[in-house]
Amino acid sequence: MSVLSLQWLLWMAITVALFWAAPVRFRHYVLLLLTATFLLLADSVSLLLLLTMGGVALLFCRKQHTTAPQLGISIVAIVSVLVYFKLGVTLQAGQADTSLLIPLGLSYYALRVIHLMLERHIGRFGILHTAELARYLFFLPTLQVGPIHRYQQFKRDTDRHRWLAEDMWRGLERIIFGYAKITVLGNFLISRQFFSYIAQFESTAPALYQYLDSVRYGANLYVQFSGYSDIAIGFALLLGYRVMENFNNPFLKQNISEFWRAWHISLTSWCREYVYTAVTAFSRQPALAAMATLLVIALWHEISWRYLLWGLYHGAGIIVWQLFHRYRPASWQAVSGWQSHTSVVVSTLLTLNFVIVGFALTKESTAADGIAALQTMLMSWRDR
Repeated sequence: MSVLSLQWLLWMAITVALFWAAPVRFRHYVLLLLTATFLLLADSVSLLLLLTMGGVALLFCRKQHTTAPQLGISIVAIVSVLVYFKLGVTLQAGQADTSLLIPLGLSYYALRVIHLMLERHIGRFGILHTAELARYLFFLPTLQVGPIHRYQQFKRDTDRHRWLAEDMWRGLERIIFGYAKITVLGNFLISRQFFSYIAQFESTAPALYQYLDSVRYGANLYVQFSGYSDIAIGFALLLGYRVMENFNNPFLKQNISEFWRAWHISLTSWCREYVYTAVTAFSRQPALAAMATLLVIALWHEISWRYLLWGLYHGAGIIVWQLFHRYRPASWQAVSGWQSHTSVVVSTLLTLNFVIVGFALTKESTAADGIAALQTMLMSWRDR
């Protein structure tokens, strides 16, 4: 069921109405039941997988003491399921009959399950009861498209749960804003109007066309995904929950590290905490950790050569930034006045264009086409 469908709007309205109409002690169970019913109707395979992964997490999180081998086996099992479906879709992407699709929400609740087990193993919360775990995993607003919210914040909201009219108005505002982003900015202005405008340059100015097409692709990706996040955050607010923000003006950041702290925040912060920190602690090599983190982020989106190249591209960008940040002259850090303002503008434009150029690798359907688009963009400008 698409987030843009009337059925989803109706389901949100029914969920909010039944949730608040239920007696206080039963509200969270009503939401759990509605989420399970939604998955049963929309994607029964996803419901089965979520129940199975939730069972694995429950067995792990109910242990008084957990071991590293138990943690490793549980994570490998969940990642294997995720890889199986993502790789299956990638391998069959060129066929007319794609029999293997990624179950609804799998990419998001798989990371939430791993988050639970890692946090329990670290000792950041105690033994989880079945109802607590189920309420967290079967949270309808973030089920389809994230954000990948954390258990600790969810538990705090559950413990302090109450009706606030302010949350209702803010939630409705975010939902309306999200739908406006997706339909007006994304589907109409960027995907239709802007695409029609740049099409004229495809044959006359191929480099400009590829650059503008990367701008179109990146802008539409941001507007669509941030719009979906707005809807999820708004839906959660209507139920009295505060879900983490997923974007923070990423295209206005001054370096690539700041960009990745502002783009898909719930995923990048998850990977920074569980991948970057772990690899750094093991290897003592921040560059290796940065590359590993960006590769995980890339392949989480899609297991393909084009996303592998995109991850390597951004990983290299992070490494270059790390080296620059470490070895830049002290005099560059002491600038003020117009020099400071100029450096902000220049660094922001450099970061923005680095990101835009990188979109050339993923906007095309194959890695070969992405490399060709990148070559057209860069080689044609070089020849001018």
